Amino acid sequence: MKHPTPRPNPAPEPVPARLPRSAQQLLGAVALLTLLGACGDGPSLVLPYDPTPVGASIPSVLAALRDGEPERALTELDRLERTGVLPDGALHYRALALSDAGRTDDALTAWDRELETNPGNARAHTFLAELLIELGRLDEAGAHLDQARTHAPDLPALALVSGQYALLRLDDEAAGRHYRDYLTSDPFSPHAAAAHSALAQLAARRGEQPVAEAHSRAAEQLEEVHRALNRFRQVLAEDPRDVNARFGVAAAYLSLYEHLTSDPQLLAQAEGALLGVLDIDPDNPRALFNMGFVRTMEGQDVEATEYYERTLEVDPGHMDARLNLARLLLRGGEQDRPVELLEQVALEATDPLPAARAHAVLGELLAESDPAAARRHLERYLELFPEDPQRLGPLLQQLRERAGEG
Repeated sequence: MKHPTPRPNPAPEPVPARLPRSAQQLLGAVALLTLLGACGDGPSLVLPYDPTPVGASIPSVLAALRDGEPERALTELDRLERTGVLPDGALHYRALALSDAGRTDDALTAWDRELETNPGNARAHTFLAELLIELGRLDEAGAHLDQARTHAPDLPALALVSGQYALLRLDDEAAGRHYRDYLTSDPFSPHAAAAHSALAQLAARRGEQPVAEAHSRAAEQLEEVHRALNRFRQVLAEDPRDVNARFGVAAAYLSLYEHLTSDPQLLAQAEGALLGVLDIDPDNPRALFNMGFVRTMEGQDVEATEYYERTLEVDPGHMDARLNLARLLLRGGEQDRPVELLEQVALEATDPLPAARAHAVLGELLAESDPAAARRHLERYLELFPEDPQRLGPLLQQLRERAGEG
């Protein structure tokens, strides 16, 4: 089974701070050792090499690779070379594009040339290992993975390809460890779906069906979300002002945040898309409401309240905005207006979910001050959701016993 490999982040590397003198001295010593090793009888010292700064200087190539268009990346590399602006070190990205294009022989040659020039390039060792695994040349792949670990043991791509290698070697324990390590560093990319699929396979082998099903669901959700993201991005490539596509991007990231992993990076991605919607359509109620959600999750209650208030200005019937605004106001110590908002939702919502939530909150909120009203709200909540997801049945029973109805 082929596992796609994460590609380099197109964002430029931050400029490092000036090294302290002790670090400068250490680097000088390393350089001297390298020189001595090259001149003496022993092997030369190989220093780690990171190609991502080169990638940052050719963003058009990275964009083509990210979009899954390796031939476009190769065309762009050729154009940059013809015009004399192709940076030294771009061979790494040519090898990537050749690999993705399925031009195996050319890719093998390019990776070998890259590693002759930069033997400490852990990414090159990793991607070459992946290609060798696909060709069934496992011993060679294992040697390159060992080299990659020497130079960059925490590289996420290394964990993913190492998992694939261990899986083919029938070393389930190592495969599981590598795939879990990968998900720790990258829980929501398309490559995370491959890791979840592999972990599902391993769990099924051990007879752990619930675990296998959980990983399978995560893989399916990731694949579905990334298919949707690709569609939305294609639309935005044609029309950057398409509001529905921008909102779709935000909704996809928020879906992952709510149902898969509460990673702040997902909120940041959603926020960027939502602000893009509001730049085009400042009164868009869906974007305003979801910005309220983002700010709530970030703990910025004042801004979240403003977004929910703005949502209700443009869409007074937005029940979820009323419900979320009421919760924020309650958290801020208010009482009268939250109760008014919750009662509006309980009475007016046609969707049973916000109505049930409003009845549940009111039942808890009024349990001491107005137990009769609290009982009515809790009874209505249980009518709508008899499975009692909020576990409020015991509270209703207590209220009934106090009223002599137990």
